[in-house]
Amino acid sequence: MAEIAKATPQPKTKKKRRFTPAKLIILILVLALVFAVGFVFAHVERNERILPNVSVAGIELGGFTLEEAALELERAFGESLNYKEVTFVCDDVSLTKSGAELGIAVHFEQSALAALQIGRQGNIFTRTHQYISARFSPQNIPLVVSTHDDTVERVILELTRGREVAPLLPTFEVQQGRLTIQRGTPGYIIDRALAREMIEQTFGLNASENITLNIEHVEAAMFTVDELYQLLTAEPADAYFGRDEDNNIVVIPEQIQVRISRAELADALAATGDTIQLQVEAIYPSVTTEALESHLFRRSRELHNVLQRGRNRAFKQRSPVGKPF
Repeated sequence: MAEIAKATPQPKTKKKRRFTPAKLIILILVLALVFAVGFVFAHVERNERILPNVSVAGIELGGFTLEEAALELERAFGESLNYKEVTFVCDDVSLTKSGAELGIAVHFEQSALAALQIGRQGNIFTRTHQYISARFSPQNIPLVVSTHDDTVERVILELTRGREVAPLLPTFEVQQGRLTIQRGTPGYIIDRALAREMIEQTFGLNASENITLNIEHVEAAMFTVDELYQLLTAEPADAYFGRDEDNNIVVIPEQIQVRISRAELADALAATGDTIQLQVEAIYPSVTTEALESHLFRRSRELHNVLQRGRNRAFKQRSPVGKPF
Protein backbone atom coordinates (compact mmCIF):
# COMPACT_ATOMS: atom_id res chain seq x y z
CA MET A 1 0.00 0.00 0.00
CA ALA A 2 1.15 3.45 -0.78
CA GLU A 3 1.94 5.53 2.24
CA ILE A 4 -0.33 8.49 2.78
CA ALA A 5 1.67 11.66 3.11
CA LYS A 6 0.87 13.61 6.28
CA ALA A 7 0.41 17.33 5.90
CA THR A 8 2.86 19.34 7.95
CA PRO A 9 0.95 21.89 10.11
CA GLN A 10 1.87 25.42 9.27
CA PRO A 11 2.54 27.88 12.12
CA LYS A 12 -0.24 30.38 12.66
CA THR A 13 0.68 33.83 11.70
CA LYS A 14 -0.19 36.51 14.29
CA LYS A 15 -2.28 39.34 13.07
CA LYS A 16 -0.52 42.59 13.36
CA ARG A 17 -2.38 45.12 15.45
CA ARG A 18 -3.18 48.09 13.37
CA PHE A 19 -2.48 51.47 14.97
CA THR A 20 -5.45 53.36 13.60
CA PRO A 21 -5.56 57.18 13.39
CA ALA A 22 -8.37 57.20 16.01
CA LYS A 23 -6.15 55.44 18.55
CA LEU A 24 -3.32 57.80 17.78
CA ILE A 25 -5.56 60.80 18.38
CA ILE A 26 -6.77 59.38 21.72
CA LEU A 27 -3.19 58.74 22.83
CA ILE A 28 -2.18 62.27 21.92
CA LEU A 29 -5.15 63.71 23.83
CA VAL A 30 -4.36 61.64 26.95
CA LEU A 31 -0.72 62.70 26.89
CA ALA A 32 -1.74 66.31 26.39
CA LEU A 33 -4.16 66.10 29.34
CA VAL A 34 -1.51 64.59 31.60
CA PHE A 35 0.98 67.25 30.54
CA ALA A 36 -1.58 70.03 31.11
CA VAL A 37 -2.51 68.77 34.57
CA GLY A 38 1.15 68.45 35.52
CA PHE A 39 1.87 71.93 34.24
CA VAL A 40 -1.07 73.39 36.19
CA PHE A 41 -0.02 71.69 39.45
CA ALA A 42 3.58 72.79 38.99
CA HIS A 43 2.39 76.35 38.39
CA VAL A 44 0.16 76.24 41.47
CA GLU A 45 2.98 74.94 43.68
CA ARG A 46 5.46 77.57 42.44
CA ASN A 47 2.99 80.44 42.61
CA GLU A 48 2.33 80.12 46.37
CA ARG A 49 -0.75 82.30 46.07
CA ILE A 50 -4.35 81.48 46.93
CA LEU A 51 -6.44 80.41 43.95
CA PRO A 52 -9.02 82.83 42.52
CA ASN A 53 -12.58 82.80 43.91
CA VAL A 54 -11.40 81.45 47.30
CA SER A 55 -12.72 83.31 50.34
CA VAL A 56 -12.71 82.81 54.11
CA ALA A 57 -15.91 83.75 55.98
CA GLY A 58 -16.91 85.91 53.02
CA ILE A 59 -13.55 87.72 52.69
CA GLU A 60 -12.14 87.28 49.14
CA LEU A 61 -8.49 86.14 49.27
CA GLY A 62 -7.81 85.07 45.68
CA GLY A 63 -4.27 85.99 44.62
CA PHE A 64 -3.07 86.67 48.18
CA THR A 65 0.06 85.12 49.65
CA LEU A 66 -0.16 83.37 53.01
CA GLU A 67 1.09 86.40 54.95
CA GLU A 68 -1.13 88.83 53.03
CA ALA A 69 -4.20 86.65 53.60
CA ALA A 70 -3.58 86.39 57.35
CA LEU A 71 -3.20 90.19 57.61
CA GLU A 72 -6.35 90.74 55.54
CA LEU A 73 -8.39 88.45 57.78
CA GLU A 74 -7.06 90.11 60.91
CA ARG A 75 -7.88 93.53 59.44
CA ALA A 76 -11.39 92.43 58.49
CA PHE A 77 -12.33 90.74 61.75
CA GLY A 78 -9.90 91.88 64.42
CA GLU A 79 -11.70 91.33 67.72
CA SER A 80 -15.19 91.75 66.26
CA LEU A 81 -16.09 88.11 66.91
CA ASN A 82 -15.70 88.80 70.64
CA TYR A 83 -18.79 91.02 70.38
CA LYS A 84 -20.73 88.74 68.05
CA GLU A 85 -23.70 87.13 69.82
CA VAL A 86 -25.38 83.80 69.13
CA THR A 87 -28.56 82.42 70.66
CA PHE A 88 -28.73 78.83 71.83
CA VAL A 89 -32.13 77.17 71.76
CA CYS A 90 -33.13 73.95 73.53
CA ASP A 91 -36.85 73.14 73.52
CA ASP A 92 -38.53 76.27 74.94
CA VAL A 93 -35.39 77.71 76.56
CA SER A 94 -33.04 80.18 74.84
CA LEU A 95 -29.72 81.61 75.93
CA THR A 96 -27.62 84.35 74.29
CA LYS A 97 -23.84 84.44 74.60
CA SER A 98 -21.12 86.58 73.03
CA GLY A 99 -17.89 85.33 71.52
CA ALA A 100 -15.98 86.66 74.51
CA GLU A 101 -18.22 84.75 76.92
CA LEU A 102 -17.69 81.60 74.87
CA GLY A 103 -13.92 82.10 74.81
CA ILE A 104 -13.79 82.11 71.01
CA ALA A 105 -10.22 82.20 69.69
CA VAL A 106 -9.66 83.10 66.02
CA HIS A 107 -6.61 81.64 64.26
CA PHE A 108 -5.90 83.92 61.29
CA GLU A 109 -2.72 82.22 60.07
CA GLN A 110 -4.33 78.78 60.12
CA SER A 111 -7.35 80.18 58.28
CA ALA A 112 -5.10 81.66 55.58
CA LEU A 113 -3.22 78.36 55.32
CA ALA A 114 -6.50 76.47 54.84
CA ALA A 115 -7.34 78.80 51.94
CA LEU A 116 -3.88 78.34 50.42
CA GLN A 117 -4.18 74.55 50.59
CA ILE A 118 -7.20 74.48 48.25
CA GLY A 119 -5.98 72.81 45.07
CA ARG A 120 -2.77 71.65 46.76
CA GLN A 121 -3.88 68.73 48.93
CA GLY A 122 -5.17 65.22 48.26
CA ASN A 123 -4.69 62.96 45.26
CA ILE A 124 -4.65 64.10 41.65
CA PHE A 125 -8.43 63.82 41.27
CA THR A 126 -9.17 65.80 44.44
CA ARG A 127 -6.69 68.51 43.54
CA THR A 128 -8.01 68.74 39.98
CA HIS A 129 -11.58 69.06 41.22
CA GLN A 130 -10.63 71.78 43.71
CA TYR A 131 -8.64 73.67 41.11
CA ILE A 132 -11.44 73.60 38.51
CA SER A 133 -14.09 74.46 41.11
CA ALA A 134 -12.08 77.44 42.33
CA ARG A 135 -11.65 78.67 38.77
CA PHE A 136 -15.34 78.61 37.85
CA SER A 137 -17.28 78.92 41.15
CA PRO A 138 -16.66 80.71 44.49
CA GLN A 139 -15.18 78.60 47.30
CA ASN A 140 -16.01 79.96 50.76
CA ILE A 141 -14.48 78.21 53.79
CA PRO A 142 -14.88 79.08 57.48
CA LEU A 143 -12.38 80.80 59.72
CA VAL A 144 -10.41 78.46 61.93
CA VAL A 145 -11.80 79.20 65.39
CA SER A 146 -11.80 77.25 68.64
CA THR A 147 -13.52 77.18 71.99
CA HIS A 148 -13.05 75.11 75.14
CA ASP A 149 -14.88 71.99 76.31
CA ASP A 150 -15.47 73.50 79.75
CA THR A 151 -17.13 76.54 78.12
CA VAL A 152 -19.43 74.29 76.10
CA GLU A 153 -20.25 72.35 79.26
CA ARG A 154 -21.22 75.52 81.14
CA VAL A 155 -23.47 76.67 78.30
CA ILE A 156 -25.24 73.32 78.13
CA LEU A 157 -25.75 73.12 81.89
CA GLU A 158 -27.16 76.64 81.94
CA LEU A 159 -29.39 75.90 78.95
CA THR A 160 -30.78 72.56 80.09
CA ARG A 161 -31.17 73.48 83.78
CA GLY A 162 -31.02 69.94 85.09
CA ARG A 163 -33.13 68.34 82.35
CA GLU A 164 -30.27 66.13 81.24
CA VAL A 165 -29.99 62.64 82.69
CA ALA A 166 -26.51 61.17 82.37
CA PRO A 167 -26.43 57.50 81.32
CA LEU A 168 -24.74 55.12 83.75
CA LEU A 169 -22.20 52.63 82.47
CA PRO A 170 -22.49 48.97 83.46
CA THR A 171 -20.42 47.83 86.45
CA PHE A 172 -19.46 44.64 88.23
CA GLU A 173 -17.92 43.79 91.59
CA VAL A 174 -16.86 40.67 93.45
CA GLN A 175 -17.44 40.42 97.19
CA GLN A 176 -17.21 37.28 99.34
CA GLY A 177 -17.53 34.95 96.38
CA ARG A 178 -20.54 36.73 94.87
CA LEU A 179 -20.35 38.39 91.45
CA THR A 180 -22.77 41.31 91.03
CA ILE A 181 -23.30 42.74 87.55
CA GLN A 182 -25.20 46.02 87.28
CA ARG A 183 -26.62 46.89 83.88
CA GLY A 184 -26.17 50.38 82.49
CA THR A 185 -29.06 52.82 82.40
CA PRO A 186 -30.18 55.04 79.50
CA GLY A 187 -29.80 58.80 79.53
CA TYR A 188 -30.95 62.03 77.92
CA ILE A 189 -28.09 64.36 77.05
CA ILE A 190 -26.84 66.89 74.50
CA ASP A 191 -23.97 65.76 72.30
CA ARG A 192 -21.02 67.88 73.53
CA ALA A 193 -18.82 67.29 70.49
CA LEU A 194 -21.63 68.27 68.10
CA ALA A 195 -22.40 71.38 70.18
CA ARG A 196 -18.76 72.51 70.02
CA GLU A 197 -18.63 71.86 66.28
CA MET A 198 -21.78 73.95 65.72
CA ILE A 199 -20.41 76.83 67.80
CA GLU A 200 -17.10 76.88 65.91
CA GLN A 201 -18.88 76.56 62.56
CA THR A 202 -21.24 79.46 63.33
CA PHE A 203 -18.40 81.77 64.37
CA GLY A 204 -16.13 80.46 61.61
CA LEU A 205 -18.61 81.47 58.89
CA ASN A 206 -19.64 84.61 60.80
CA ALA A 207 -23.22 83.37 60.51
CA SER A 208 -26.12 84.87 62.41
CA GLU A 209 -28.49 81.91 62.76
CA ASN A 210 -29.46 80.42 66.11
CA ILE A 211 -27.81 77.26 67.39
CA THR A 212 -30.38 74.60 68.21
CA LEU A 213 -29.25 71.90 70.64
CA ASN A 214 -31.41 68.83 71.16
CA ILE A 215 -31.53 66.59 74.21
CA GLU A 216 -31.21 63.11 72.72
CA HIS A 217 -31.97 59.69 74.12
CA VAL A 218 -28.88 57.55 74.74
CA GLU A 219 -29.37 53.81 74.86
CA ALA A 220 -28.27 51.90 77.95
CA ALA A 221 -24.84 50.29 77.58
CA MET A 222 -24.15 46.70 78.54
CA PHE A 223 -21.16 44.39 78.62
CA THR A 224 -20.75 41.94 75.78
CA VAL A 225 -20.09 38.34 76.78
CA ASP A 226 -16.53 38.37 75.39
CA GLU A 227 -15.68 41.73 76.96
CA LEU A 228 -16.88 40.80 80.44
CA TYR A 229 -15.39 37.30 80.25
CA GLN A 230 -11.94 38.74 79.51
CA LEU A 231 -12.25 41.22 82.39
CA LEU A 232 -13.37 38.61 84.90
CA THR A 233 -10.90 35.87 83.98
CA ALA A 234 -7.81 38.11 83.71
CA GLU A 235 -4.91 37.29 86.02
CA PRO A 236 -5.25 38.76 89.53
CA ALA A 237 -3.32 42.00 90.07
CA ASP A 238 -2.31 43.73 93.30
CA ALA A 239 -3.79 47.02 94.44
CA TYR A 240 -1.32 49.90 94.47
CA PHE A 241 -0.95 53.56 95.34
CA GLY A 242 -1.47 56.10 92.58
CA ARG A 243 -2.37 59.76 92.20
CA ASP A 244 -5.56 61.40 90.97
CA GLU A 245 -5.92 64.50 88.78
CA ASP A 246 -5.26 66.74 91.79
CA ASN A 247 -2.08 64.81 92.62
CA ASN A 248 -3.65 63.30 95.73
CA ILE A 249 -2.59 59.80 96.78
CA VAL A 250 -5.32 57.26 96.03
CA VAL A 251 -5.58 53.49 96.08
CA ILE A 252 -5.97 51.81 92.69
CA PRO A 253 -8.15 48.73 93.34
CA GLU A 254 -6.89 45.19 92.88
CA GLN A 255 -7.93 42.92 90.02
CA ILE A 256 -9.82 39.86 91.27
CA GLN A 257 -9.88 36.80 89.06
CA VAL A 258 -13.20 34.97 88.71
CA ARG A 259 -13.49 31.36 87.64
CA ILE A 260 -16.59 31.09 85.50
CA SER A 261 -17.44 29.43 82.21
CA ARG A 262 -18.28 31.54 79.20
CA ALA A 263 -21.57 29.69 78.73
CA GLU A 264 -22.64 30.40 82.33
CA LEU A 265 -21.80 34.07 81.90
CA ALA A 266 -23.72 34.23 78.60
CA ASP A 267 -26.82 32.73 80.24
CA ALA A 268 -26.59 35.25 83.09
CA LEU A 269 -26.35 38.23 80.75
CA ALA A 270 -29.30 36.94 78.73
CA ALA A 271 -31.51 37.03 81.82
CA THR A 272 -33.79 39.98 82.53
CA GLY A 273 -33.36 42.46 85.34
CA ASP A 274 -31.03 45.36 86.05
CA THR A 275 -28.93 43.43 88.60
CA ILE A 276 -27.41 39.99 88.09
CA GLN A 277 -25.83 37.99 90.93
CA LEU A 278 -23.83 34.77 90.69
CA GLN A 279 -21.94 32.61 93.18
CA VAL A 280 -18.40 32.24 91.84
CA GLU A 281 -14.93 31.16 92.88
CA ALA A 282 -12.78 34.26 93.33
CA ILE A 283 -8.96 34.39 93.43
CA TYR A 284 -7.61 37.42 95.27
CA PRO A 285 -4.12 38.93 94.85
CA SER A 286 -1.74 39.26 97.76
CA VAL A 287 -2.21 43.04 98.12
CA THR A 288 -5.82 44.22 98.39
CA THR A 289 -7.48 47.63 98.50
CA GLU A 290 -8.51 47.04 102.10
CA ALA A 291 -4.93 46.38 103.17
CA LEU A 292 -3.59 49.51 101.47
CA GLU A 293 -6.36 51.72 102.82
CA SER A 294 -5.68 50.36 106.32
CA HIS A 295 -1.97 51.12 105.84
CA LEU A 296 -2.77 54.61 104.57
CA PHE A 297 -5.04 55.21 107.58
CA ARG A 298 -2.32 54.14 110.01
CA ARG A 299 0.23 56.40 108.34
CA SER A 300 -2.20 59.32 108.43
CA ARG A 301 -2.94 58.68 112.11
CA GLU A 302 0.77 58.47 112.96
CA LEU A 303 1.40 61.73 111.10
CA HIS A 304 -1.52 63.36 112.92
CA ASN A 305 -0.13 62.23 116.29
CA VAL A 306 3.33 63.58 115.46
CA LEU A 307 1.87 66.94 114.45
CA GLN A 308 -0.34 67.04 117.53
CA ARG A 309 2.62 66.34 119.85
CA GLY A 310 4.56 69.12 118.13
CA ARG A 311 1.70 71.57 118.64
CA ASN A 312 1.41 70.54 122.31
CA ARG A 313 5.11 71.17 122.92
CA ALA A 314 4.93 74.54 121.22
CA PHE A 315 1.90 75.46 123.34
CA LYS A 316 3.65 74.49 126.58
CA GLN A 317 6.70 76.55 125.66
CA ARG A 318 4.57 79.64 125.06
CA SER A 319 2.42 79.14 128.21
CA PRO A 320 3.32 81.42 131.21
CA VAL A 321 4.01 78.53 133.59
CA GLY A 322 4.37 79.65 137.25
CA LYS A 323 3.40 83.23 136.38
CA PRO A 324 0.94 84.65 138.95
CA PHE A 325 -2.53 85.57 137.73
